[in-house]
Amino acid sequence: MTARVLIPVLAAVILAAGGAMAQTKSNTDMKSKPQAHTTERCQVLEQQFDAALKLKSATPAVATAKTLRADGGKLCASGDLPSGINKLESALHEIGVAPQQ
Repeated sequence: MTARVLIPVLAAVILAAGGAMAQTKSNTDMKSKPQAHTTERCQVLEQQFDAALKLKSATPAVATAKTLRADGGKLCASGDLPSGINKLESALHEIGVAPQQ
């Protein structure tokens, strides 16, 4: 092959590969966000529990769920986000509600 043909072909391959890599990184970043251990996640779960409790107050495990909710809120407020989120999710499960993603 001559240089006139080879150089444009190589340039096209390099540009296409760069675009594919950028797309892969973008998709990966978007997938990891919902489960992040953030203060916002704590707040969402706390609000979800408080709203669900109004509808699920007759559930047998309400006392346990309220304790888990209180503990989770305290853990989130103290900065232990993973443990707080775990407790909040457990509180929701106790009253039969799936945690929001």
